[in-house]
Amino acid sequence: MSSEQRVVRPYPKVDAVQKLLDAVVLGFGGARIAAGGRLRVGVDSFLTDPLSVIMSADENGQSEFVTELLTAVDDAGLKPDQVELVLLLTTPRLRIAEVVWRQNLTELADVPPRVVVGGGDERPAALQAPFGGCRARFMALLAESVDPQPLRPVHRGTWLGRAEYTIDTQLGDSGFTLIPLTDEVRAEHRLHADTLRFVLADRVTDPEMDASDAMSVYIDEDVLARLASEPNSRGARSFQQQLFLDAMTTVIYSGSLEMAAGESPESFMEGRDSLLGRLVSRVATREHRVDTGSAQSYWEAVRDDPGRFVSLVEGWLPNFKKSLIDSLKDSDR
Repeated sequence: MSSEQRVVRPYPKVDAVQKLLDAVVLGFGGARIAAGGRLRVGVDSFLTDPLSVIMSADENGQSEFVTELLTAVDDAGLKPDQVELVLLLTTPRLRIAEVVWRQNLTELADVPPRVVVGGGDERPAALQAPFGGCRARFMALLAESVDPQPLRPVHRGTWLGRAEYTIDTQLGDSGFTLIPLTDEVRAEHRLHADTLRFVLADRVTDPEMDASDAMSVYIDEDVLARLASEPNSRGARSFQQQLFLDAMTTVIYSGSLEMAAGESPESFMEGRDSLLGRLVSRVATREHRVDTGSAQSYWEAVRDDPGRFVSLVEGWLPNFKKSLIDSLKDSDR
């Protein structure tokens, strides 16, 4: 029996719209991402490469795409001015959600087959926060509410079709989300009233433990809001990297304690699917492959000399020194 899950829509006449959106491709730098696909890039690429929506290969293909989409919308009982295409970017960790491109179907004929939406100085905030990556959703939505009719979408914002894409960085496997640090959390964990960040880690060497459950990273509510609103400022970039290092330091020392207590796998290969194992894998990656010899050495360093492995992680973090120096320059002004 197949375990595939499909979204069941109560609007049978929108299937043609969905089929057209399934063929839309996202471009990121020199790579392409098909609907439902995932791309992993370096942090530098994530922060600089342009993002584009590719609806067709050329002008002739674009004209055909527009014609077929307008026909599909008409078959669904809707007018072109009642429908728009939207590209939404979200970041699961910083809870950013922003519409970076939208186009009413009445003007779609004037749109080129490839639309660049993430280049230059106007880079979307979701592409300025590399820790956790970005999710993209390309949708055909109702631009306005319409008169109710059987088996037809009615409310503004209802989607007729959608395609989803994921862009990850090499820092995206670390499995933590940012949680607001409230007064209640401070009281529960007996923290000082002015504590800004707090990391909890448990069973970080256990390959059966889901990485997202192995660690919780709490950030002061005001700091988290500012970080989400200005993720590309010098201070925010530096803070994100320092936060990552703080979180990984907690994982490393928690792993060291678990090893000392005999509560962990003895080798990297046995523990590679754990949260600590994923971190070790990233640091031990050479030319897109994990060097298992280095990984085993790092696993033993966590056990015998965790501070040394923390320093290795710091050296591995992309642009950490530059980000720190840039933030110090800000403080000199």
